[in-house]
Amino acid sequence: MWVESRGRPTSWHPEHINERYGLFTMIVLGQCVAAATLAMRSAITDQGVFAATAAVGDELEVAANTLTHGSHVPAPSAAFLVGLPVALYILVVGGLHVRMSAEGAITSGAPVVTAAAVVLCAASAALIPLALTIAAMGACVAAQIGCTLIAAHPRAISPHATLRLPQDSGVTQ
Repeated sequence: MWVESRGRPTSWHPEHINERYGLFTMIVLGQCVAAATLAMRSAITDQGVFAATAAVGDELEVAANTLTHGSHVPAPSAAFLVGLPVALYILVVGGLHVRMSAEGAITSGAPVVTAAAVVLCAASAALIPLALTIAAMGACVAAQIGCTLIAAHPRAISPHATLRLPQDSGVTQ
């Protein structure tokens, strides 16, 4: 106001101000909708990961009680109670890795195979002890983690990989 009262008055058109505020409001609303959409997508993904993780923890407790005879849940049921949330977790996290990695096409089938292997391990609880069934599920998950790491860092296991130190590190090879 002070600048406008000194010197030459500025020319302005009320319809331009009204139009600019309207356009600014549309931009802000569009950004809000885009942010809300991204937040919902992230929340749905996060909820899937958290729900599967919580379910695995709860069902491992049921399996532990079954192993120590503190629960009346049959061993095959306890195995499925552990196996299904583990499979869900593998699928959700595997889907996230596929979406976020450049080489997603290479490893996209691995989580599905691992989840199926975990469910097959759970199905074998009628034939083998529950502790061995849960250990086999853990081995499937460990294999999945190993495959994911190898796919992400293939030079780490290459026999021709060399340690490259920065020039100014002060360490000689």
